Amino acid sequence: MSRVCELTHRTDRAASTVVGYVVALAVSALFLTALTVSLGGLTETHTERMITDQLTVVGETTAGELERVDRLARLAEADRAETEVHAETTALVARTSVELPTQIGGHAYSITVTTDAVIVRSSRPVLTVSVVHRSRVTVGERTVRGGPVAVTYRPDPHDPTAGRIVVQEQ
Repeated sequence: MSRVCELTHRTDRAASTVVGYVVALAVSALFLTALTVSLGGLTETHTERMITDQLTVVGETTAGELERVDRLARLAEADRAETEVHAETTALVARTSVELPTQIGGHAYSITVTTDAVIVRSSRPVLTVSVVHRSRVTVGERTVRGGPVAVTYRPDPHDPTAGRIVVQEQ
């Protein structure tokens, strides 16, 4: 009978519980690491897509304002060209302002206006979006920081066809 008691009081049985627990923890840690790595890439792709969409909206908004000032300037200059040029009519100015975000994705960005496009660039991640505008009046090329901007038509006091549209920070 003493043999039976010895077999039921073995001390190595508790080790299998500890080993099972450690293996379960290791498998769980590997699973969580793999999940984190795969979701990290997905999040980065989603962030870039979101920033690209926001840059596109800023570019389209700026291009729309350029085209709106272009229409106003052409109307004003058409009236001015038909009448005699007076000192008070040379002060005609078309101006709009738009509240653009100061940051996109938590980082600064810039808006470059050229004669035929609005180019919006983010600093982090480095992304560029170009939006074409159809302004018939000359557009002054300029780069401004993101944030509130003003789009202004500046007429030439001597030539109704030589005015220019300028984008500037507010």
